[in-house]
Amino acid sequence: TQQSKQTSNLGCGIGRLSRQTKAFTMTEEEIGLPQQQQQQQQQQQQKGTDVAEVQGPISKKDGCCSWCNFGGSKASKGLNYLGIARGSVVISNIFLSTSFVYLASLDAGCVDDQDGELMDDCNNNVYGFRPAALVANIPVLAGLLSAFFMPLFGAIVDCTEHRRSMGVYVSVLITVIQAAQIGTTSRTWFPMLILQAISGFLYQLLILALYSYFPDLARELGQDAMVHHTNSWMMTQFAAEIIYLLVVIAVALSVGLDDVATAQFSQAFNTAWCVVSFYISWSLMPNAPAARRLGENDNLLRDGFLQIFRTIQKVNQSYKAGLRWFLLALVF
Repeated sequence: TQQSKQTSNLGCGIGRLSRQTKAFTMTEEEIGLPQQQQQQQQQQQQKGTDVAEVQGPISKKDGCCSWCNFGGSKASKGLNYLGIARGSVVISNIFLSTSFVYLASLDAGCVDDQDGELMDDCNNNVYGFRPAALVANIPVLAGLLSAFFMPLFGAIVDCTEHRRSMGVYVSVLITVIQAAQIGTTSRTWFPMLILQAISGFLYQLLILALYSYFPDLARELGQDAMVHHTNSWMMTQFAAEIIYLLVVIAVALSVGLDDVATAQFSQAFNTAWCVVSFYISWSLMPNAPAARRLGENDNLLRDGFLQIFRTIQKVNQSYKAGLRWFLLALVF
C-alpha cells in the first residue's frame, strides 16, 4: 500500500510538471504572438506603402491640384493633357460644321440675298447633294477611311516601337489641318470639307495610339488607381470642352461674329490650344515596346487584318452572351 501511494504521488508530480511545462509553453507562444502580429502589420503597412507609391495617393502637399497629380505617373498626366486637346477638337467641329452648312447653302443658292438667312424651301443641290446632306456625309467618309486603314495602323501600334511616334505625327497633322481651316471661306469651303474628313480619320488614329497605353498603365497602377485616373481624364476632357465652348460663344456674341467668322476664330483658337496641349502631352508620354512580334513571313498589313479575324473568333467563342452583341450593336 505504501508503495502504491508513492507511485500515485510520483504520477501526480509528473502530471503537475507536465501541466506547468504546457502552461510555460503556452506562455511562450502567447508572448511570441504579438511579435508575429507586429511583424505582419509592418509587412502590410510596407505593402500598402508600395502600392500607394504606384497608385499615387493624394497628399496634403499637393493642395488643390491633388486630384490631377496622378501619383507622379507621367503617362497618366500625358493622357490627361491629350484629353484637353481632344476636347477642343471635338467642340471646334460644331462651329466648323455650321460654317460648312451655311457656305454650301450659299453655293447652292439657298441663302436669301436680303437677310442672309437660309431658305427652308430650297431644294437645290451642290456637288450632287443637298447642302446639309453633303456635310453629314463627312463622318461616313472618315469611317470608311478608318475601316480600310485602321488594321494597318493597329499593327504598327502592336508590332513596332513606333506607338508614340505615330501619335506625335497624327497630332501634328491634326493641328496643321485645324490651322489650314482658319481660311474657310465661300471659295475654299469644299477643299476644307475634304480636309475635315481626313481630320476625322486622323482623330481615330489618335484614339488608337493613346488607348494602346491603357493595358500597360492599368497593370502598373492597379485597378483602383486606374479607375480613379480614368475618371479624372474624362472630367478633364469634358471640362475642356465646356471652357472652349463658352470662350468661343462669348467672343462671338461680344464681337457680333456670323457663323463663318465664328468658325474661323474657333479654328484659330483651337490651333493655339492644340499646339500647347499636344506638346505637353506627348512630351510626357513614354516610348513603348512592341506588344508582339511579326512572324517571319508576315507583314503589317496582312497581320492587321489577321488580328481582327482572330479577335472576332475569340469574341465569338468566349464572349457570346455579352460582348459579341454589344460590338454588333456598335457597328450600327
